[in-house]
Amino acid sequence: MAVGYRKPHLPFVFPESFMEHYYPKDSIQLPANPYAPVNMPTIAWRGCRELNKYADMRALNTSCPINSSLSDQFTLDLRRAYYSAVSWMDSLIGEVIAELDSLGLSNKTVISFVGDHGYQLGEHGKWGKNTNFEIGTHAPMMIHIPGITDHGIATDQLTEFVDLYPTVVEAAGLGSIPLCPENSVHTKLCRDGTSLVP
Repeated sequence: MAVGYRKPHLPFVFPESFMEHYYPKDSIQLPANPYAPVNMPTIAWRGCRELNKYADMRALNTSCPINSSLSDQFTLDLRRAYYSAVSWMDSLIGEVIAELDSLGLSNKTVISFVGDHGYQLGEHGKWGKNTNFEIGTHAPMMIHIPGITDHGIATDQLTEFVDLYPTVVEAAGLGSIPLCPENSVHTKLCRDGTSLVP
């Protein structure tokens, strides 16, 4: 089964209770570094195209030139809204896991969670995902394997999303899949990633 959530993508929409309960106004901080990297090549910069899809943002003239930023209050409000949207999505994932529990399937279900990109919330004066800055390239990938990762396992090993397929196959007890040859056009079944099970 695959379950997809569109949030926390723009617009940051969520039940108001999440903002009031989890993120009081005084709990949100401004980004630690609101400036572009020193000696950054100009090709690395991209304006705030995602934000500019919304009329209220266009009215603020949020083209995001290098080393400019939104007002402190607007930055805090947007960060608070983003965190609230993430927490709402987390609660929806919790509902799926709770249903697995109630059906007695949790102890025999491999669960994977991935996000497609990181997101800048004013760090380096950027809003959105379209950069190669470190925070924009960090994306979550979590895998729960019953009986193996019940208490968590952390690694500093380099991982890629292409590793998810062979990991889930092996974790589900389906054996392993051969590595794809350089030209896999006529290969029935192969993989490019590496199982993370070891």
